[in-house]
Amino acid sequence: MSEDLGVSANYLNSLNLADKKILYGRLTAWCAMYRRAIGTIGLAAATKELLLQIDSAIQKDLKGVSCTKGCSFCCYLNVSISKGEALLLVPHVTKERLEHLKLQASYGDDTATLSNTPYRDRRCAFLKDGSCSVYADRPATCRKYYVKSAPKFCDTSQGQQKVLNVAISAAEIMCMVLALEEGEGSMPQQLLKIIG
Repeated sequence: MSEDLGVSANYLNSLNLADKKILYGRLTAWCAMYRRAIGTIGLAAATKELLLQIDSAIQKDLKGVSCTKGCSFCCYLNVSISKGEALLLVPHVTKERLEHLKLQASYGDDTATLSNTPYRDRRCAFLKDGSCSVYADRPATCRKYYVKSAPKFCDTSQGQQKVLNVAISAAEIMCMVLALEEGEGSMPQQLLKIIG
């Protein structure tokens, strides 16, 4: 279940039954609010609004994280995005980025396959000079990915990372909303569906 929702399995497994019921109630309420927002302001605007709420939830829980601007190890991981997130990113797709997305899509759409691609090809198409060039429109997965371990453990160039991720409950719930309401897929696949 947790892989399908794009959330931390550790987070879901850490919940007792009472907390899971609370989570389900919150998730149901957030999904209903998101559907109403889509009907009122459209998918892209509703997604942007939800992403800003995710940012707000995350800022409350960022104690002890080791992430800093310029550390871009996580920009070499497979990122799943929703259709609404893809709509926000499409205006940022240049010809060069489109070619990179096509290359990434040619490797497949699952994390295991993409993790075994050459390191340089795993780079996010929106990573520029070690920083996110679409920071204001970055996907929920990128917004909520923080670690407490030393940055050197995030490096995936030599294999798997050995990090201690930070689970942020409110942000996890909001990320589940995107996955449940719209479905999700890898960033290259989702963007190429829209661009054509």
